[in-house]
Amino acid sequence: MYFEAAGITKRMGKKTRKAKAAAAPPEALKWKAMALTKKQRLDIKVNMPQRRFIGPSRELRDMTREEVTKEITNILTK
Repeated sequence: MYFEAAGITKRMGKKTRKAKAAAAPPEALKWKAMALTKKQRLDIKVNMPQRRFIGPSRELRDMTREEVTKEITNILTK
């Protein structure tokens, strides 16, 4: 959450990361402080977003069937 709040990505260079870390907003600093605290017992409520679930659908079934058959034919033709 710290990197997301500070706007830091994995592809950034070292200098850019340090510059963004130095100018991090207060919310990012809060996440960093929580990560670095000694945790014997930490009572913090965090709202975790619900994971998205793709239910059964004809499109998904067709796409997976197509991918599987393509991979099987690639393996068998080698």
